[in-house]
Amino acid sequence: MSASTGSSRGAWFARFASLQAWSARFGRMRSVPPVLKQIPVAILFAVAVVLAVLVPTLEITNRSGFLASIAVLVGATALAVWFTVAPGLARFSVVIPLLDFVAVGLLRYGTGEARTIFASLVILPVIWLAAEPKRRNILYAFLGTALTLVLPFLLGSPLQGNANELLRVLYSSTAFAGAAAVVNELSRLAQRHLNDVRRRTNAAEEELSRAAAVQRQHVDAKAGLQGGGRVTAQDDPNHEGAAGLDRDDRR
Repeated sequence: MSASTGSSRGAWFARFASLQAWSARFGRMRSVPPVLKQIPVAILFAVAVVLAVLVPTLEITNRSGFLASIAVLVGATALAVWFTVAPGLARFSVVIPLLDFVAVGLLRYGTGEARTIFASLVILPVIWLAAEPKRRNILYAFLGTALTLVLPFLLGSPLQGNANELLRVLYSSTAFAGAAAVVNELSRLAQRHLNDVRRRTNAAEEELSRAAAVQRQHVDAKAGLQGGGRVTAQDDPNHEGAAGLDRDDRR
């Protein structure tokens, strides 16, 4: 076999091996790890805490609620790390955005309730839940948003002077649930496309495996013919007779 043929065959098998490795990694990547989903929540929550402490116009109206929000967020982040390290627990990861809702609600309670600027943090756990393909996560997003907005009143804040708060809770929760429904549908479409890509990848891998097996058989058969089909002059029993006749002809 020539060197060029051997090198091209080696390059072909190298490409096949790289495709197999990529396919294996692609197949294992079923979803984004919980800790990656929690990082944006933790970062923006930390920014909110720093702003509430350093900016004089952002008043901390309830120190206990403020500190409790930090504790809940730290606990949710710790769970995200734990569920990432122990993938078998990932099926319980829905509890993390629910804790994020509680943390945002406590932060809202501790930084002025309706006057706080941090209520928009609720969008992050909403997206977390909506990005999962299960339809029930839309309901979780609605209930989580409602819990975030109503939590200050559950903790004792008066409704006097906040007559429109219950309407705000209902309207905002419905709006965020609608956004969650859109994200959820996009997630389901992406999941179907991903499953289709996986099926095509598996089919291509099987086809390449069969082609590799046929190629190896062809190479082995060719090598066997080249190694066993050569007959030298010394091994030919008719060589002596042919040489004698040739000498007689020359005489």
